[in-house]
Amino acid sequence: MVKFKVTCTEDNQIFVVTSAFSKLYNKFKDLKVQRGRIVHITGSPGTGKSSNIYHAINLLDLKFYDAELKLNSLKLSPKEVFEEFINTLKRDFNLKTKEEAYTELSKYDIVLFADKLLDYGYLNKNRIQLSEWLRVNRLKSIILYFIVIYECLKYYNDLKRVNLVFHTTWTFLLNNKKYDLLTDFRFSSKLFTGILNLFFEVVEIRYYELETIEIVKSHFEGISDSQIRKYIQKYGCRPRYILEAINDNLITSKVSNSNIKAVKPVCKPR
Repeated sequence: MVKFKVTCTEDNQIFVVTSAFSKLYNKFKDLKVQRGRIVHITGSPGTGKSSNIYHAINLLDLKFYDAELKLNSLKLSPKEVFEEFINTLKRDFNLKTKEEAYTELSKYDIVLFADKLLDYGYLNKNRIQLSEWLRVNRLKSIILYFIVIYECLKYYNDLKRVNLVFHTTWTFLLNNKKYDLLTDFRFSSKLFTGILNLFFEVVEIRYYELETIEIVKSHFEGISDSQIRKYIQKYGCRPRYILEAINDNLITSKVSNSNIKAVKPVCKPR
C-alpha cells in the first residue's frame, strides 16, 4: 500500500522544495546554536506539515527527540495524560525524575511534538491518539493545557534551554470536509495567527497551485496539469489528500491502459 502520510524522516523519500519549506528551513537553520525557541507549524490537514519538518531536520542534520505519547484509554484524566507523558520521557532516557528528563531534552537541537505525540494511535492501532482524547474530552482538554502551562512556568529555568517545535491544526468537519481554524478562514485565521505570533515563531505550510501540481507530478508520472486541477478544485492545495485520491482511483478503476503511474523513489534520505 502506498503511504503518503509522513511520520518520520524515512518516509520522506520524495520531496519538492516550496516557498513554505524555504521559510521553515530558515527558521530551523540556527537551532544548532540557539536555545529557548518555540516554533509553531500551522497548515490545513493534508498539506504535509510533518513532511516539511522532517525534511528540514534531515538537511540541517539536527539532533532531535521525537516525543511519543501512548494512551490506553479515553477515560484518562488530564493529570493522568500528563503523567503518562512524563513517564514516557523518564523511560526513554532511563531517568528517575522529570527534572533530569527536562535537562536531557536540552541536549537536543529540537524537541519535536508531532505525529508520534498527537497521532500515535495512527502508528499503533492498539493505542489511542492524543488528538482523539482531546476531541472526546473537550472540556478536560482545557485543564490539560493549563497543567502544561503551569509546568512550563514552574520549570522555566530547565525548559528555557529547550528548542520546541510542534504542529497543530484546530480542525472541524463542514460538509464532510476538514477545515482548519488557523489557516482556512481569511479573517479569523489572520486573527488567531496574530495571537499565536505573540508567543511563538509561526510558520504556515501553504502551497500555490503550481507548487501543488509539481508535488503531485513528483509522485505520479503521466498525469496532466488539467487532471491535477480537477483534484485541486475538490481538495484544495492539499497534496496528501490529492495523492491518496489519485492512488485510490487507480486501484478502484483498474484501468490497465492508464498513463498515470506511481513514481518509485530511487533512494532513501540518510
